[in-house]
Amino acid sequence: MVELNVRTAIEDVVRDRLNTVRIISVETVREPDFDGDDVLRVTVVVDSPASDFDSGRVSGLVRHIRAKLDSLREYAFPMVSFKARQSAGAAH
Repeated sequence: MVELNVRTAIEDVVRDRLNTVRIISVETVREPDFDGDDVLRVTVVVDSPASDFDSGRVSGLVRHIRAKLDSLREYAFPMVSFKARQSAGAAH
């Protein structure tokens, strides 16, 4: 389980850094990686076209999240992925 302060910190950084993107949610899950070390899987659910993304801000996102997590003494590595919001009429 990811502590509330860690989830909040990650979401704050994501929303601040990607302020041109319509973010629906930021989901964070703690799980072990292949070596058994904790990682934080961060899934950013968006409802924006690719043109809304600033590549410089996306590429530096993990660095900014890590800095914030370090200040909270959280050392699990954040692994960020993006997912488009599913439209209501999409086929399953």
